[in-house]
Amino acid sequence: MRLLVVFAALCCVHISARAAALLDAASPDEALTMGAVDFRHIDEMRNVCASVMPEHKTAIHGYALAWLDRNEDEFKAIYSFTKTAPESWKSARDEFTNVGITTIRALSKAEQMAYCEYLFGRVESGEQDIARKTPNVSRFLAQYLINHPLSPLDVEMLNFRAGCEKQYYNRVRAEGGEFDLDRVTSLCQCLWDTTEQNTTAEERKLSNEYARRREPIDSLPHVQRIAPLLQTCFISGQSP
Repeated sequence: MRLLVVFAALCCVHISARAAALLDAASPDEALTMGAVDFRHIDEMRNVCASVMPEHKTAIHGYALAWLDRNEDEFKAIYSFTKTAPESWKSARDEFTNVGITTIRALSKAEQMAYCEYLFGRVESGEQDIARKTPNVSRFLAQYLINHPLSPLDVEMLNFRAGCEKQYYNRVRAEGGEFDLDRVTSLCQCLWDTTEQNTTAEERKLSNEYARRREPIDSLPHVQRIAPLLQTCFISGQSP
């Protein structure tokens, strides 16, 4: 019952900072579930809000991307847990999140817009950041990640995907157009899968070294080798 009240307060109801502090996690198990619901809620709400306010879709998806970047460590902890979490836990998480989203979708358009403005106003300002909103959740998740670290390949994948997503968002900001985080994430995952399957760890490390020095990587032999394979990600419907 406590978790149900906590999630309802954190996800769907306007509450004061003092009330949020009282509803912070009291255990690692609560922190894992609360953190997971936070990520699912932002993930679902960016599409709900973009459908209600389509003229603000790029901004909303951009705010969600920035939120993921600022909550990177918490996300990695949840990702680590989710890899081995029982299906019953995943189903309960999804069911709870869906109840909240269904409740919001049942509101009038004006009420949905008001909630979207409230939620993504907090996302933009940083008030919705996990460490700021529920510091106990953040601390428990940090300890969980220390005790259950991701594999080097998982870290490499998440870093690759995050860098790819930010690159596309920055391109949209510079050149104009629409930013759709779902489509960009799908493309970036395709690029990673293709790269990981067709290069060695040393070759990818070399690419990263070039990128850190802001040197072009196109001339590297392994990049030229996989370029035709990467192109399939753009022509298979994955391109944003």
